[in-house]
Amino acid sequence: MSATESDRVTVCALEDLPDPGARGFSPPGARFPDEYFIVRRGSRLACFSNVCTHAGQPLNWAPDRFLDRSGDLIVCPAHGATYDSLSGACRGGPCRGMALESWPVEVREGRIVAHVPPARTD
Repeated sequence: MSATESDRVTVCALEDLPDPGARGFSPPGARFPDEYFIVRRGSRLACFSNVCTHAGQPLNWAPDRFLDRSGDLIVCPAHGATYDSLSGACRGGPCRGMALESWPVEVREGRIVAHVPPARTD
């Protein structure tokens, strides 16, 4: 998918995202909150769809709560599957061999910008 202005979502200022930390977001007009999320570890960022590859459920157990205490793993609250917080690769649980769907993310003028599909209107 090519990045157009309609699929660039400014999530927040880089300084507003804890390190390590994560923040959920949705594109404008989305029917549901937190369709995607950004993870920060040091100077590295990653963006993922908020869907467990095994259970198909959201990965946050509360707003912006996606990571374990170390910030190294994304943990599915439904069944404990774990994913690497930067690559999205499954590290444990029934999702072996799978990875979270990832999307490009960048920092522009101090703000985190994710390149995700526009909100579905159907």
